[in-house]
Formats: sequence, structure tokens, C-alpha cells
Amino acid sequence: MKRNVFFITAAALIFILSGACYAQEELSYKTVYSSESKDIIKTEKNIIILDVRSESEYAGGHIKEALSLPYTDISEKAEQFIPDKQTKILVYCQNGGRSIIAARKLVRLGYSNVYNCGAITNLE
Repeated sequence: MKRNVFFITAAALIFILSGACYAQEELSYKTVYSSESKDIIKTEKNIIILDVRSESEYAGGHIKEALSLPYTDISEKAEQFIPDKQTKILVYCQNGGRSIIAARKLVRLGYSNVYNCGAITNLE
């Protein structure tokens, strides 16, 4: 009986701690909406606009001055594209799903100034 209580307590603790880590990660990047992201692009210097769609999607049209770095390549190539982990990074994709994944990956890599802009239409 004591053994079962120990395992249940341990499992509950792991569940709680994993949730706390997930919540902290969620708060480590910011979500910005259309008008705010457009204002950042217009007024701020030294920002990186990161298009995390596929290379063919990027070739089909992208935000002016955006860098192409598909979300699948972020873990391996982010430091080549963005060596300063304090740089403000605006991330976008086609509909918003890949930009969330990309923002999370960037945060895990130590980038501290990440902004998820969601869909490309939020920046056009």
C-alpha cells in the first residue's frame, strides 16, 4: 500500500512539474497581433522577421526583408541566422501553427525576445 502511494505521489509531482515547465515556456514568447506587429516592423530597427514556411512557400511570396528558415530547420540552423539571442525576432508562417512551433523552439534554444505573429496575413 505504501508503495502504491509513493508511485501515485511521484506521478502527480511529475505531472505538476511538467505542466509548470510548459506554462513557463508558453510565457517565454509573446504573441502579437496584426497592428502591433506592423508597428514593430515600421518603427524598430535591428529586428529579424523570420518566415518559417517551406522554401517553396517563401519563394512564392514573403514579407519584405524576411529571412527564410523553415520551422523544421530551426534547431539546427537558428544560430547561423541569428547569432545574438537577444535580437527581437518576429516569427510568421501561413496560418499560425508553424509559427507557434518555431517560437517554442527558439525559446528552448535560448532566444529571449521572440514574438509570434501568426499568419503572414497579419503582417501584410
